[in-house]
Amino acid sequence: MERDTQPRNSRPSSSASPAAPQEDSFGALPVSAASPPSTRASAHSPRLRTRAWAALIVAIICLSLAASISLAAAEDAPPEEPASEEPVSSPEDTADPEVTIEQPAEGAIVGGRLDGAACEAWATDDTNVEHVAFFVDGQPLSETASAPYTCEWDTTEFSDGAHVLKATAHDAAGNSSSASIDVRVDNAAPNVSFDRPTEGDKVRGKLDDPQGSECDAPATDETKMDRVAFSVDGQFLNSERYAPYTCNWDTSRFTTGEHVLKATAYDAAGNSSSSSVRVKVDNRIWWADAETGDLSQWSRQTRNCRVDGVLYHDEEHCGDRISVVSSQTSGPDSRYAYRFEVRDGDDSPYGGERNEVKQTDGDKQYARGAERYFGYSVLLEDSFPADDQGVGNDWTAFSEWKTIETHGSGPAALNMQTGDEQMSLKRAASPAYFMWRTPLVRGRWHRFVVRVKFDPNPNVGFVEVWKDGVRVKPKTYGRTLQPMNGYVDRAYSKVGYYRNAKISGDSALYVDDYTVGPSYATVRP
Repeated sequence: MERDTQPRNSRPSSSASPAAPQEDSFGALPVSAASPPSTRASAHSPRLRTRAWAALIVAIICLSLAASISLAAAEDAPPEEPASEEPVSSPEDTADPEVTIEQPAEGAIVGGRLDGAACEAWATDDTNVEHVAFFVDGQPLSETASAPYTCEWDTTEFSDGAHVLKATAHDAAGNSSSASIDVRVDNAAPNVSFDRPTEGDKVRGKLDDPQGSECDAPATDETKMDRVAFSVDGQFLNSERYAPYTCNWDTSRFTTGEHVLKATAYDAAGNSSSSSVRVKVDNRIWWADAETGDLSQWSRQTRNCRVDGVLYHDEEHCGDRISVVSSQTSGPDSRYAYRFEVRDGDDSPYGGERNEVKQTDGDKQYARGAERYFGYSVLLEDSFPADDQGVGNDWTAFSEWKTIETHGSGPAALNMQTGDEQMSLKRAASPAYFMWRTPLVRGRWHRFVVRVKFDPNPNVGFVEVWKDGVRVKPKTYGRTLQPMNGYVDRAYSKVGYYRNAKISGDSALYVDDYTVGPSYATVRP
């Protein structure tokens, strides 16, 4: 067996593989596992390990101490000032704002107090409009800092005539610009007065002549006229902007009686003045209002009376059957009314019991195609009889429109039905039928308005009825004129007390303010 002759501490051969690095007891590697061991001590020498650890500890302590010193220095040092920036200069605002006056317009005529949209300027600026100030002839008026830019100008504090209105706009940089207009102040009212009609005149029909021959109100102004407006009793009629200033008035739309016609003139500045006249409207075609105190408004009378068993038909014996009285009238403006009385036995040669008046004058008759409104008031005495003979036998007529030279009821008759306590409008001509009914009321006045279109053609003729101001029967077509002997005759009005002879009892009824006209307004009370 060979014996190892290499010394224990001699360097190993270079061809031998180096030993793998070994961890010490703390798990740390030597300073250099590949470095050659010191010739004075091996890698595993206790002295060498002690020096390495000492150096590491010193390094750690130095690093910790340096960090602490740097932190303390940072805390004690004054804060760093940020780097100064060079100021950025903006361009200077040298542009003037723009301004124009919107209202009033150049050359306008102004008056009264102007504010709001009546005095307004428009202004703009490339930055901001600070305010707009207004002046008149250099005298400050008002200013406003926000749109809309409006002035407040009481023109009454300035003399009438030419003035300069100026608006000056200012921006935040102190720039400004102005706009001016010439205006004319006018606070003097125009003059107006009526040439026609004059105070107290009677008027009728349509006042609409464009040349003013019927209604004319000349008007003038120191500067410029704008218009003249016409009204009646506060109701607007028309307005005219150019002379001649004439009204357009259909007087038939207004009641019979006194009315106030007014003309109001306006100038271009809004000043105004008025002129009024009181006139009397009268569109009645004819009337029988009893205000004459007699029966002269009717052309004929039919009287029937029985005295001591003898039948008479004259005024001498039957004068009390038809009379004009003041004790019972339909309103405060009425002084008289007609009273019609029927007693048992007042038989008529033409049938029934009757006492009536009629108007048969030619100019008061109604030919084919005529359209008329009939207004009248009726009162039945409290003792007015109610008969139990049954419908059709208990008729009592107080108003008729009868064809000339015919007998019996006319084509349209307003009849009183007392048997069934009804008041009705009855078309009495063949075929007869009731057109309207309402309960009968005694002891009070009722105002009737009946509109009739007279024509034998049932598709043309019509009737319409109002009672006490209320339309109770709409327009209803039917024959309202009878053809006689092959030709069409005319109709006339008749009022009074006409009843079936089977009705018993003495009684009376009253009729007042019988009026015929072209419109409802003409004949209503």
